[in-house]
Amino acid sequence: MSDPTSAPTSGPLFPNAPTLPGQMPPPPISDWYEPSSGDNPPTVIEGIDKRDMALLACVLYDPRMYEQYTHTEAGEELTLGQWADNFDMDTYRDIARSLQSEKDAQAGLPPRGPGGMTDYDMEQVLKAVKNDPVLANATILNVTLRDAGGNMAAIAVGGSLIVAYQGTAGPPEWMDDGQGGMVAVTDTPDQMEALRYFNQIMATYGSQYDLVVTTGHSKGGNLAAYVAMLSGGTVDQVISIDGQGFNAASQLKYHDEIDDLAQQGTIATYAGTWDFVNILFGSVSSTTGYTDGPDLSWIPFEDYHSPYSMFYVGLDGNLYLRDDVEQSPVMTAAHDLVMYLMKYMSADDFVQLCDLAMGLVNHSLSIDKDVVPGGIDILGLIDLYIDGDWDKMEEPYRSILRRLIPLIQAFYQGGGLDPDKEKAIVALFEGLGLVDPGLVTSAEESAIIEFLSRPSDVPYWPEVRDFSDAVKEQLLALVEKVTPHGFWEHIADFFGDGNLQNAKDNGLITLDFSMDDQARQTYYQETMDLGNMTSEQIEKIFDDVIQVDQKWSTSAAEWKSSADSIQTQLASLEESLQA
Repeated sequence: MSDPTSAPTSGPLFPNAPTLPGQMPPPPISDWYEPSSGDNPPTVIEGIDKRDMALLACVLYDPRMYEQYTHTEAGEELTLGQWADNFDMDTYRDIARSLQSEKDAQAGLPPRGPGGMTDYDMEQVLKAVKNDPVLANATILNVTLRDAGGNMAAIAVGGSLIVAYQGTAGPPEWMDDGQGGMVAVTDTPDQMEALRYFNQIMATYGSQYDLVVTTGHSKGGNLAAYVAMLSGGTVDQVISIDGQGFNAASQLKYHDEIDDLAQQGTIATYAGTWDFVNILFGSVSSTTGYTDGPDLSWIPFEDYHSPYSMFYVGLDGNLYLRDDVEQSPVMTAAHDLVMYLMKYMSADDFVQLCDLAMGLVNHSLSIDKDVVPGGIDILGLIDLYIDGDWDKMEEPYRSILRRLIPLIQAFYQGGGLDPDKEKAIVALFEGLGLVDPGLVTSAEESAIIEFLSRPSDVPYWPEVRDFSDAVKEQLLALVEKVTPHGFWEHIADFFGDGNLQNAKDNGLITLDFSMDDQARQTYYQETMDLGNMTSEQIEKIFDDVIQVDQKWSTSAAEWKSSADSIQTQLASLEESLQA
């Protein structure tokens, strides 16, 4: 491992910067980052620290790691040093060029391959691995591809075992990431696949090692934490690099497991100060540390998330970790916004928002301007909202945005106006394709701020669910429609449930936000029918809510009475003292 305290503090940042056609040389150090000694905490594995785990996160993005592993001769070991010696840079460059957008190419930005790294970045990673005796001699025991293509690897370091997971590998996994935020999903397909892989590795190698660590970047960090939650105490430490968190359903289902890991301090997250993935959903980490990031004026927005962004190159050619800093206030506000929307959006709307966001990422699209007459951007959206002329926007954007905008206004206005909130909301609009990332005009910014300051249609703390008598009657009416009466109706219901289950399994019973009210009622009716919902269950749900409300109302009244009594006594005491 390199000693961060010996890092150079002046001179050109990249003494051997690339000059390949179409590549932009990295900026001088004075324009980018002023290095000094950063914190580099060790892991439970002797000789392995935070820097090494960040390097492993970069290693896992090798698109040919599985191929290199499978071509190793039977009985021979493949070390990370040998992997670095045999790395196929030509293939990496080809993939980087194929991934580059036309806009980035026209801007002269260098092509970035898997993990958001240029070929120069990956060369530095390879050199760092080969120069680190602990990493270079680590043995790759196994490499397996997830169904969607991401690497999963088992790596032995002395008497310890590291199970590492690559971040999101392609379009299908973006959709899996979105599922992780959905209200009713606690275990995504990729999470369950990661657990199966871990169990297979433990069955084969577990008895040979004293310590077990899981790790990964981005989605990989989430998978590493998920595996630890369900490993029954087998994982000694989790190092998540920029990993996203978990939705409320997952945290509720695995509350005990998460609590056990928290008490032991098992899960540690390290993230870039500007990283926008670790802010998604609720964290399960015992500790979270932030690392300084590149100058935002140079690095494209999506590349703040690269594991390589945690490093800088010193004059001696070695990679060093950047300084430890606090999380960017903008990203803190962005996390608050995500949690606010998770809490106060309806379950259906939040599912739709996840689908929309992942669909845009999946296809590298902004909102499809071809389906909206005259085009649409943030200024057009504001005009639509003010005028109420939503027919100019097609589904699914119309339904989700007309309900999302008032909540965003309420979030912005609640707790006092804050420029960091403004930037977080602009970032959300960037993610939805309503403004160009990093290219918000002054007119757009002024219009957004003015719009956010308008009176909102909802309070800062809107109703989370509607338990009014009117809603109960609607639900009871739907239950009555699907409740069988008599022998033949029960027989028909039995076969009907089978048909409904088959339709659900084939994706025919879904909630489409282009549905009219009648179609939505049909969806709810079919769902109740399939679940054999009864009127007694509906009554109990509403009665339980009423009892909770009454309990808290009684407690609140008692607290108020006590406070009034204390206030009266204080007033009497004050009068006595004045007399």
